[in-house]
Amino acid sequence: MGNSNKFKSLFYKRKFWVAGVLALLIVVLVMVTYTDFFRSYSDLIDLLPEPDLTGIEVQVVEKLRALREDVIKNPGSHDHWGKYAMNLDIHDFKQEALICYKMAADISASEFRWPYFAAIIYSEMGSTESFTWFERSSQIKPEYAPLHVLHGRALYDAGMREAARKAFLHAIEIDSTYSHAYLGVAKIYFYQMNIEGSRKYLEKALKFNPQNGEAYALVAQVYRQLGDSANAEKASKMKEALPKVTPIPDSVYGDLLAEGVSAAWYQERGKSYMKKGLYESAVREFQSVLRLRPDAEDHNNLGLSFQKLGQYDQAILHFRESIALNPQKIEANINLATALYETGNLNEALAFMKKAQRMDPDFTNVSLMLGTMYMRSGQAENAIIEYQNGLNRDPEDIHLTIQLAWVLATTSKERLRDGNKAIWLAKKTCEKTNYLLPELLDVLAAAYAETGQFEQALETAQRAYQLASSKNMKDLMKEIQSRIDLYYLKKPFHSSNF
Repeated sequence: MGNSNKFKSLFYKRKFWVAGVLALLIVVLVMVTYTDFFRSYSDLIDLLPEPDLTGIEVQVVEKLRALREDVIKNPGSHDHWGKYAMNLDIHDFKQEALICYKMAADISASEFRWPYFAAIIYSEMGSTESFTWFERSSQIKPEYAPLHVLHGRALYDAGMREAARKAFLHAIEIDSTYSHAYLGVAKIYFYQMNIEGSRKYLEKALKFNPQNGEAYALVAQVYRQLGDSANAEKASKMKEALPKVTPIPDSVYGDLLAEGVSAAWYQERGKSYMKKGLYESAVREFQSVLRLRPDAEDHNNLGLSFQKLGQYDQAILHFRESIALNPQKIEANINLATALYETGNLNEALAFMKKAQRMDPDFTNVSLMLGTMYMRSGQAENAIIEYQNGLNRDPEDIHLTIQLAWVLATTSKERLRDGNKAIWLAKKTCEKTNYLLPELLDVLAAAYAETGQFEQALETAQRAYQLASSKNMKDLMKEIQSRIDLYYLKKPFHSSNF
């Protein structure tokens, strides 16, 4: 019995000893693991860039410093590294951004944004390193069309035309409406002197985005190669009327653009929203700019945004602010005149429009708007003078031509009417537009009626009505029909307003 108790005591002592050793080993293992863990994150923090923020706007500095602190507190978070990288990137600290994008991509191999944004930076630098990062991005999100368009552009710039063509065609397979992908293929065909192939893809590029100025630039070159100087000139004019660079639709990159908090980025986003017709968003962006600094251009843009929203009091306020900062800003004077006119302040509106005309007598738009103000206020003679002055400076301006024709054909003041000149002007304009615009045909019909040519007036007005109907222009259809009724009675249309 005694030996048995002794054996049990020894067994339990050995058991506790083994357990203690095991516990000690676990503690040591945990300490080593945590030491390696903290050492590895300490190494990561050592790589964390801190850019020189001298001369940078205060709100940008504050945001970058706060995001850097977030990374220090969460060194294992790819989101924090990536967010810091995006803000370095958008505020032009590209090299520092690359370090952080790479770190974020190493922490999370499944997040698309980090290698994609790194690829774009390398591509902007003209570095072939972009190929590696585009490929890495593609493995994560292979069916993202903008990625393949940007990859194709990088390959094209590096002289790798066939690889670029495949990238563009893959983008088209993903999204058959992607204008920039068609443009990319068109460029390659043009380089290879496959002019017909280039023309075919350019047609599709413009079909899916008629505002693609870069496509029109290449169209002009294609027509020159074909010896068609007339169409080359038309394409060149279209290119000049559009922005030099047409942004690639890219929702992922849009997330990056949204991070910018400098005045320049608020302004850029505001202009972008205006182009898209998102005026409430534009108002917010321009207000953010103006909280940072007074600026005539941004007051003018904010005024335009309010005007589009029908908030004329606010629009007028900001147009006046713009002029106070820059009295010679012609656009602000014109916009203020227009807003004042819309709110019934005719005399002040005319004063600001005349001021704009004195600033730039060759600016034909001023003649057009000033003439229209005169016409709508019943001053037909002044309207005719302004339209004619504008045409003396730019005889090919369609808007001035048709407005002058309308007044000459339809004014209630008999001494001012000139039906024959109105016919000549209206025909000239209709020929330029292949007789396809109902508004212009309506003017030509009124001019025919003024000279007693009622059969031609009816035929032309009915054609105008059909075109308006095909475009569902209900208000215009109603107006044309009322004039058709007059022409049947062999009566011309004369306005009671001017």
